[in-house]
Amino acid sequence: MYQNNDTLRMVTIPDKRSTIIGEGNFVRSVHLPNAQNLFVWEQGNEVKYRLL
Repeated sequence: MYQNNDTLRMVTIPDKRSTIIGEGNFVRSVHLPNAQNLFVWEQGNEVKYRLL
């Protein structure tokens, strides 16, 4: 996962595919037992999340 300006992205391995998570700052992620990832970040004055 990385941030380019305000755009938050995730890169999958080994295919190196980039997916936009959202826009904002201070992204954190947790890998869940069901092989999904939970992303949480700040956007303005709100906390956003996305499950991928």
